[in-house]
Amino acid sequence: MQEVNNYRVRGVLVCLMILLWAGGAQAFDDGRKLSIGFGGAASSRLYKDLENDKRYLPMPLIFGEDRRFFVEGIKAGVKVINMEQCRLDVFIARGINGYEASDSPYLEGMAERKEAIEAGARITYWSPVGGIKLSGSLDASDTYNGGEATLAYLMPIRTRRFTLVPSAGSTWRSGKQVDYYYGVRENEATDFRKAYKPEADVSGFVAMEFDVPLTANLNMVGGVKAEYFGDEIHNSPIVNEDYIVAGHLGVVVTLL
Repeated sequence: MQEVNNYRVRGVLVCLMILLWAGGAQAFDDGRKLSIGFGGAASSRLYKDLENDKRYLPMPLIFGEDRRFFVEGIKAGVKVINMEQCRLDVFIARGINGYEASDSPYLEGMAERKEAIEAGARITYWSPVGGIKLSGSLDASDTYNGGEATLAYLMPIRTRRFTLVPSAGSTWRSGKQVDYYYGVRENEATDFRKAYKPEADVSGFVAMEFDVPLTANLNMVGGVKAEYFGDEIHNSPIVNEDYIVAGHLGVVVTLL
């Protein structure tokens, strides 16, 4: 059932992203770009005794923008301010957290934790020495009723053969979000799994995105990210690690 719900969420977001981009393309013809393709993502997982401690997710890749609207994979939104040095966006995105009790014997008796749909805003400022990105989002699907905020520094490296974007930063997650995904409710507690109600958590991360042209209209895109969590997540009785490593890879063709 969780897998069916996940695909429904992904389908709704993909359709909404296409509609947002198409609407923008009709209203603004300048600067239109559209790339589509296919790829996959893989991520380690934090929870104890998982039958599969890696998560694999095939996904369609859609990247499109014009003067007003944009689509970036599982995120779509509107450019409120769009200048060379500064850009302000509002967006919707699909969350990627969640589990079912059947994922691990250790989670038996736990209630399902669902993926959320998140709405937020981000501002990016570019200078000669790199970019600063500040973003924040809230649960728009009444899943965990919390939010998160991220501050990151980006340093693009561009050549004729590739573009690399290394970054580093920190993410604050609200107590409600951390409690929903990593807490243990009183009615879920057992002799080996104590009740646990965490507070807000702060993590740090490093990441690398890349874009490699293969032909005039064909690009390989991807990235990798390592994130280290704070004690509020790491001390959870259902968590086995204090970090995750995630990556994605795909090929897109430029249509516009």
